[in-house]
Amino acid sequence: MAEVKVGENESIESALRRFKKKIQKAGILSEVKKRERYEKPSVKRKRKSEAARKRKVSSDLYNEKKRFKIPLFLLFFIIIFVIIKK
Repeated sequence: MAEVKVGENESIESALRRFKKKIQKAGILSEVKKRERYEKPSVKRKRKSEAARKRKVSSDLYNEKKRFKIPLFLLFFIIIFVIIKK
């Protein structure tokens, strides 16, 4: 539970700002939004599998970029070698 103690010389606006920040960090707002409406189990499974698929695709792209990274000097060497061969 997030709670904020208001200081003697503190304005209500700043205390409210601190309270909102604490709620955001605790994840209470996202939980409330998620539980706002009933979500059928089939929809929940579909949403979770879609999120997992997106994570996998992005990690695969990251790993692919990381794996095929060629150093710049090697790339220049290959280009010069091909030009000389002709």
